[in-house]
Amino acid sequence: MHRAGVTRRRARAMATSARDVGARDDSRDAVTAFASAGAASLASAVYFWRKRATMPFKISAAATWLTAGPAAVLWYAPSRASLERELAEKAAARGASAREDAIRRDGVAAARTLLEKRASEES
Repeated sequence: MHRAGVTRRRARAMATSARDVGARDDSRDAVTAFASAGAASLASAVYFWRKRATMPFKISAAATWLTAGPAAVLWYAPSRASLERELAEKAAARGASAREDAIRRDGVAAARTLLEKRASEES
């Protein structure tokens, strides 16, 4: 088989598998990136602390807070799919769908009224 055909087929397979996997793997990639950067920042902060280099230490410490903090939050955060499933179950248990539909209809009606009023004023 032609090399381009193999590459196209592989790219299609990768795109399909990426869609099927969902957002959790994307967040895991972000966790890995933030955790790696946070570990490097922490190591440099410790190094500069021991060298008594004040300004590089401050920069490294700030970078540690900005990278290791989000990594910790993303690590412990539940997946989007599980949150959506849990919220849908709770909404169904309390019968919120009818109420939400009524609120949405009222909002659409109010928006239409405002648009019609504005159109009539401009005419």
